[in-house]
Amino acid sequence: MEITVELFKSRFIKVFGDRCWVKFNKKFRTNAEATEGFRTMEEIDAHLQKYVKHITQVKKFYNSNNKQFLRFILICIERKMRQESIEIDFSAKYNDGSGNEMEYEVEHIIPKSEFSERVMDPNFESMHKHNLSNLTLISRNLNNNEDYKVAIFERKGELIRGHEDGNFYINQIFQETAITDGKLLELLEDRNNSLKEEFKSIFYPDGVWNVDSFFKVVLQLSR
Repeated sequence: MEITVELFKSRFIKVFGDRCWVKFNKKFRTNAEATEGFRTMEEIDAHLQKYVKHITQVKKFYNSNNKQFLRFILICIERKMRQESIEIDFSAKYNDGSGNEMEYEVEHIIPKSEFSERVMDPNFESMHKHNLSNLTLISRNLNNNEDYKVAIFERKGELIRGHEDGNFYINQIFQETAITDGKLLELLEDRNNSLKEEFKSIFYPDGVWNVDSFFKVVLQLSR
């Protein structure tokens, strides 16, 4: 199958969502370039390489500039690492789809209100509170549960383990029980490092840039 720019765009939107595509299209590009769009797959390949490398530069993912990039990272990893997640529609809009809210949204693992008390380390908090290590994707179905909304980390774990979201690869941290605060810091650091390595392995499987896995597994496109 020949993969055209339009096919790539439509599949990207189907997997990651339309807002993720808008951010991808605009990142590192002028307004004129973004308006014109990509003309060739070679352009997309070069842009994708720059986009992927951006993970090494982002310090805080939980803001309007980087949240869609975080969705891209987490969905790539989830679809690569868990076969069953290929069937999950992470691009679905919440309710009737008339608004901008997504069915799966970025949420903190350790709640923002709880993080300082649990960590007791300003440097660690600065590095991890709004970073890849402490952020994941949670469905509105679970997140709208009043008990889950106000739950501390341990209670969140109990609730998510009984929900489909608890099966996600990116939510493995919630499978841990009886966690001390020291162990929690270790888990966050390990999660940060492992997710970055897993993301990198999608695009650099042998240490060299290669998008075959991204196309075949993540986008489900055969080149």
